[in-house]
Amino acid sequence: MGFWKRLFGRDDSWQEAGDMLVGEGDPPEMKAAYQGAQESFRYFWRELFWERHRIVPGCDFVAIKAPFSDAPERRSGRVEHMWLVEPSFDGREIVATLNSDPNWVRSVRIGDEVRLGISEIDDWLYVQGGRVYGGFTVHVLRAGMSPRERAGHDGAWGFEFGEPHPVLVPPGAGLDRDHPMATNMASRFEEGLTKDPSLARSVDDQGWTMLHHHALGGSSEIVRLLLRHGADRDARTPHGMTAADLAASLGWTSVQQVLSAS
Repeated sequence: MGFWKRLFGRDDSWQEAGDMLVGEGDPPEMKAAYQGAQESFRYFWRELFWERHRIVPGCDFVAIKAPFSDAPERRSGRVEHMWLVEPSFDGREIVATLNSDPNWVRSVRIGDEVRLGISEIDDWLYVQGGRVYGGFTVHVLRAGMSPRERAGHDGAWGFEFGEPHPVLVPPGAGLDRDHPMATNMASRFEEGLTKDPSLARSVDDQGWTMLHHHALGGSSEIVRLLLRHGADRDARTPHGMTAADLAASLGWTSVQQVLSAS
């Protein structure tokens, strides 16, 4: 039995095929799960942004889920929901790698790089400290299990899914506050910028400034520090987005306010 088959269990309205879920039509609870995952994607991305700043990785597993179909099935609404790993996001597109071969879809296969909009994903999930965050569709399936079944399901993999509802999103009091790592690093960040203000305007090998990265990551205090030390608010990424555009793409209103007020 495959990892995801054991992990995600089973539900009468869904047929599992290897590592993916195959569905015809979306029950209301699944539609709500898709919407929840899309609306909270910014918190998922913020956690991944700071994960890349950790010396010791904090996430044991990271994935997103999306529906796939070939042209004839697309018209009928028949899709395979499959998981993708190594996600990145540039303010417009999510790029990730398909984690399994499909059961019947022929247009994609394991290892393919896939480009998606936020509105095209079904779910996101990461495991941190043995605990699962996200997994909106997974919890719909788990809600149909008995407490004993859920305990067996979760214990088999050492993941703490918790109760099916509410779904956990990234930890920390106040989801729209800066990430705890951003708050903790602000003073050190300012020390570095004071010593070398040119860092505020430096451009990495992808053509992004620190202002771009932190605007997309939702770090309002660090954005404020970068502007104070000479960051160019009008600089654009290679695909034409300013820091304000990037903040707006994920709805980081606190960052947008800093950029418009400074």
